[in-house]
Formats: sequence, C-alpha cells, structure tokens
Amino acid sequence: MMEPIVQLTAGDYENAIDFLNLVFSVHYPIDFPRVLPKLYKPTDDCMSMNYAIKRHGKIRAIVGLYPIELHVGAIPLKLAAIGAVSSHPNDRAHGYMQRLLRFCLKVMRAEGYHLSWLGGQRQRYGYFGYEVCGSTAVLTVNKKNISHCYTEAPAVHFDKVGAPDERVSQMKLWHDQKPIHCSRPVASFVEISRSWQHDLFAALSASGELAGYVIANAAGAVFEMVTSNEKAVIPAWVTQQAQDQVVFETAMLANPIVTELTRICEQPSVRSSGNWQIFDWQRVVDGVLKLKHQSMQLMKDTFRLGIDGYGVVELKVDDCAAECVRTQKRAHFSCDPRTAMRLLFGPLPPAMSGLLDHSTLNSWCPLPLSLPRPDEV
Repeated sequence: MMEPIVQLTAGDYENAIDFLNLVFSVHYPIDFPRVLPKLYKPTDDCMSMNYAIKRHGKIRAIVGLYPIELHVGAIPLKLAAIGAVSSHPNDRAHGYMQRLLRFCLKVMRAEGYHLSWLGGQRQRYGYFGYEVCGSTAVLTVNKKNISHCYTEAPAVHFDKVGAPDERVSQMKLWHDQKPIHCSRPVASFVEISRSWQHDLFAALSASGELAGYVIANAAGAVFEMVTSNEKAVIPAWVTQQAQDQVVFETAMLANPIVTELTRICEQPSVRSSGNWQIFDWQRVVDGVLKLKHQSMQLMKDTFRLGIDGYGVVELKVDDCAAECVRTQKRAHFSCDPRTAMRLLFGPLPPAMSGLLDHSTLNSWCPLPLSLPRPDEV
C-alpha cells in the first residue's frame, strides 16, 4: 500500500529538523533553523508548509512549499518557492521525491499560484516542468577600483542590526519601493534579512543619519543594497571589508546603484536567477514587460507567442505602455513552456540561445525575472 502524503505539524518539528540536517549534511554540516530561521520554527504555520511521506511513523521524504508574494512593479504575483527537497539516503529508489513534487504542483495549480521557483540541478527539476532562466547581475568591485574612482574616503559607516529597532520601519519603506521585491512584514524584516546566515547593516552618515541598508554575508558579498547615496555607500562598504574584493548581486534592471557599479566594477557578469515554472503566463509576462518598459526604451511592436498547453499571449509595446494579454489570434511562434521561459526570461537573448532570431524579441528579452536572495528558500 502506498504511503500517504501528509502536511507536517508543530509536533513533527524535531524529527523534521533532524531528518533535514541528516540529508543535507553529506558534504558539510548544516543547521536548518540557523540557516533559514524564517521558515523553521516549532509552529503549525511553519511546519504545515512541509509535505512529507512517513513510513512506520518516521519521515522518509520532505518537500517544502513556501508561499511568497512577489511584487513585479505594481503587479503582485503569488509565488510558490520550493525547498528542502529530500529523501532519506536509504529510500532514494522509492520515488518519494517524484510523488511529493507532483503533489506540490497540483497544490500550486489548485490554489492559483502564478509561478514557482526553486534552486537545484537543472535536469533533475526539468522533468517536472522547471527551467533555468531569469537573470541576476553579478558585479565584482575591488579596492583598486575604489581608489581610482573616488578622490576621498566617504564618511559612511555600518551598524549591524541584530533585532528590530526604529530604523527597520524606514528600511522596509525603502525596500517596498524596489521594482522587484517580496512582501516582508516589518516584524519579520530582520529575520528574513538574516536568511542564509547573512546580516543586515544600517548605512549611517557621519552625523548618524540612516543613509540606506545592506544585506551581506560574512565575506562581504552584497545581496541587497538600498540607498539614495550610492556614490558614498558603495565605496564605503568595499573599503571597510577585510577582503580585497566584494561581489554585488542585483536584479537586471537599470537604477542608480547598478549604474554606479557598472561604472567602477572590475568584472560584470550575468547568471540565471534559478529554476522557474510559469502557470499564469499572461499575468507574469505582463508584469515583467511593463517593468522593463518603465526602466528603459523598448522597440515598439507586437509579438504573439504560442505556449503548448496554455494558448497564445500577445506582447505589445508602444510609446506610452506595454502589456501582455491572452488572445485567439495566430501566434508568430509557438513552443513548449520550458523553451518559452528561456525565450522570454533568458538569461541570454533569444538569438544567442539559438531559439529565435527576432529583432523585437532580441530588443525586449530577457525580461527581468528574479527573486531577491534573502527571500529564497
């Protein structure tokens, strides 16, 4: 008889953490509550996000489905982040992971999720409809870059924020103005910022005024920076690190921080932002196309894409607006969903991927699909 799939409860907390730490500590020790305190707590709310298969009362496999509200410009998207995909080492020939992932995909569709994200090996999750796409800019800045590009040391210092204080409310206001961001309640802002053993820092002027914030790891790599004084905060951060160089990761959107980083960095590069799966193509593409149109000029045109199992979407850009709508018109090009994700979201332009050499799509794409690192699971 096939074991049932169950949602875990607070009573499963210790067994679940022991199980996950065992499975994921093959190469180096890991402590899930320490790495992701936002997700792993002995409460029904947290533990119910984990689906499991038990045998004789013991957990044999887990897949976590973590709901996130992803804001793309003015459009909120219901995103299902998948994590903690695991089977006991002695049970990896039983198909438990496949059953749990297929079950979670049914839950996503039934509950109206617009898209899903996960991290992991491309082909492993390609069997379930995911594809590596999206884009993240990675910019490396070293201290020689700083010494050549700035004439004086900026009077900015950084204070680690270990618990919520009066500054966090302002940080959240700034965070919520980012063109791509996830909902972070002010009460959880510090905890979410400290995911993946990162730290949250307040950027302070010489007079002690809040000038922005930085989320970074122990090596100084920056996964989120918000400031209106990038010409002071960026060099101050790099200069005050023990390491000679600092990596900055950011969404592929034009903004003053990215402009300053590209002006001074030693090495810019682009990578994918994860494994994605789109359920509501019209809403997702409409959001990212509008957002890109707001941040830069795009070629005026209309393009219709047919997606197997979904239908045709029409992308349109003119002088005033951009939009994506469903249509019954004939598609200019049709493909399967995974190819459509690479076509629209990159990280390479369509022609470079050998998918379709179309002047309009090469102008529009890749569209800016990404998930902030602190919000990953």
